[in-house]
Amino acid sequence: MKMLDSVQTFQTLATSNGHTNVALLAQVIRLRILLSEGLWPIIGTSLNEAEEAFQIKFPDSSAALPLATEVPAAETALRLHVLIMGVIYYTYAGDTENASPRLSRLHELLDKGALTMLGDSGVVDVSAHIRFISFA
Repeated sequence: MKMLDSVQTFQTLATSNGHTNVALLAQVIRLRILLSEGLWPIIGTSLNEAEEAFQIKFPDSSAALPLATEVPAAETALRLHVLIMGVIYYTYAGDTENASPRLSRLHELLDKGALTMLGDSGVVDVSAHIRFISFA
């Protein structure tokens, strides 16, 4: 699929130029394309890669995500997207065992004020780097 090839090129360029935040954005875009196109057989792998990149760990419920105020707004917005898409994927698959902890984490972030970080417009600045993630 041409869109996925374009997103992969975008991610590769971002990674090779050291733009970690942009590479993370590319992962979220890829996952969104897969969901919108209904490519269910390959969504799981892409979701796992995105969750790993954002350090969203399952089923280890003791590994809490940082508070929304501890990370840049762009990272918070992307994490929310990954969690929402994870809930959609596992709910569609009828896998409540995996959907439930993602929904709990989503509520946890929302309860900690994640949406207020995004401001009234929901527009966030995607800078080149996030402090704890690196791509090889």
